[in-house]
Amino acid sequence: MKRLGFAALVIAITLAMIAGATVFLTKRPIDLAGLESDPVLSPGGTTTDVTVSFSILPTATLTVAEGVMFEGGSWFAQRRMDHSAVLICHPQGLIIFDTGLGRNIDNDFSDFPLENRLALSYEKLATVADVIAMDDPCPTRPRIILPSHLHWDHAGGIEDFPDAEVWVRAEELGQARIAGTEQGFLPGQIDAPTIDWRPFTLSEQAYEHYHQSLDVFGDGSLVIVPMAGHTAGSVGLFITAGGARYFFTG
Repeated sequence: MKRLGFAALVIAITLAMIAGATVFLTKRPIDLAGLESDPVLSPGGTTTDVTVSFSILPTATLTVAEGVMFEGGSWFAQRRMDHSAVLICHPQGLIIFDTGLGRNIDNDFSDFPLENRLALSYEKLATVADVIAMDDPCPTRPRIILPSHLHWDHAGGIEDFPDAEVWVRAEELGQARIAGTEQGFLPGQIDAPTIDWRPFTLSEQAYEHYHQSLDVFGDGSLVIVPMAGHTAGSVGLFITAGGARYFFTG
């Protein structure tokens, strides 16, 4: 019994040391010294008078430790995280920036290893496809899906819209197809032959702190910028609506 008690004590101390080391090693400050203090290009004078509106739709939610959500976060503080989509109504179409979790998420999610499923369990809310079916914010307009990247919680609803164009950087699609579940992608979400992939490239036109950009409709209302790092082809989106600008990073 004494040996069992001693073994349990050693295991407890070891686990405590590992936990402490994990907190210490992952809690790194963000160094802003290398960032440019001023914008590369201040936008202005390029936005035409177009009516753009948007809404944010949570498709699912979960509660996890901060350390799971972002580098440097606490492993003891819990945070709620929503898997959301942004529905943007533009005169030339309905743009869906990220799709959150889709109608087939339970089946898709089963492809993850058990440890992933336990750590990332979710509570389903309303899918983008179901919301649009009940109340389309831009009826009769073409649909464009613009995922910030193709991780499972951002690309889950792509196959719910077989009639939509899906704009994505080629390097992002390539990584998602090759890396699979080991890097957070679910092949079942992006393998349908009905998906209308539209790979795009960014122009050398600078925008804010970014040296490249893509003006989606050429009117300055929706501007894509590169945010590679989280994945190979991650992007962010600036939206100008109602006299204000908003930045969605995915």
